[in-house]
Amino acid sequence: MIFNLFGQENLILELLIRFFFNIVMIYIVVQLIYFRLQKNEDYRFALLMLNIVVFFIFYLLSKVEIGFDMAFGIFAIFSVLRYRTSQVPVKEMTYIFIAIALGILNTINAETVGYLVILFANIATVAITFTIEKTWQKTEIKKSVNYEKIQNVRPENYQLLIDDLKNRTGLNIVRAEVSDINFMQDSAKINIFYHDEHISDGK
Repeated sequence: MIFNLFGQENLILELLIRFFFNIVMIYIVVQLIYFRLQKNEDYRFALLMLNIVVFFIFYLLSKVEIGFDMAFGIFAIFSVLRYRTSQVPVKEMTYIFIAIALGILNTINAETVGYLVILFANIATVAITFTIEKTWQKTEIKKSVNYEKIQNVRPENYQLLIDDLKNRTGLNIVRAEVSDINFMQDSAKINIFYHDEHISDGK
């Protein structure tokens, strides 16, 4: 392969090219697909940094002799990541897995599978992600609100809660989660999730 022509001392060139390509792929997924629809700053940062860290770890490990047991063990550690501060939604967990997968994919030995295979896998992943988000999914935005009708946060009054929030906000609310209840002030902090049809239609 082309990188072998330069000798062992020029592996930094391969690293820079692979890293640049990896950044381009994860930028498209996170910034142009995920963040354009979800508008979540925290997950945008987490996805970008997770991909970069995974890329460097697996690239360096690919240059040393390690057993398959160790490689799969490291992958398993990243695969079961959970943020303990809050429950991670299914969609965000999916993007976390995509970020990890791209980071690993772009460190695979090209002499074994070929650069065209790696390129195709990257493009296919990005294209499928974009297609699914664009055609199957609606834009879901999360906001936090303070709510004083504390009787509506009871499970049996869930539909009343949704209807009241829709009437007050004028938003197309699809679900709501109670994150905190203050019995001293008879209020609750509620995370509302609503569809922004304007963004999802690409207008």
